[in-house]
Amino acid sequence: MTAPKIILPAIALLLGACQSAPPEPAPVTIVGVLAGGGVECAQLRLDDGEQLSLTGTVPKVPLGTRVRLSGHWAEISYCMQGRTFAVESASPATP
Repeated sequence: MTAPKIILPAIALLLGACQSAPPEPAPVTIVGVLAGGGVECAQLRLDDGEQLSLTGTVPKVPLGTRVRLSGHWAEISYCMQGRTFAVESASPATP
């Protein structure tokens, strides 16, 4: 009869561990120019020339506008090209 006394607390411990969510990634800020040419998602061209796909709260401004975006790198995406940045907030950026 000692087995249930050991097994039940172990099961409760495992179930509790399964319910905790991983910590949110630290926000990242990037700056670039909104660019065209995205298959499924808006695009941002960084100063080093890399072009990223954008999801989330993408600003509704004309192509060629320089913006500062805060958010995180998406682990998965439907954008189908390049790395994807999930935008949480946006503001104008000076040149």
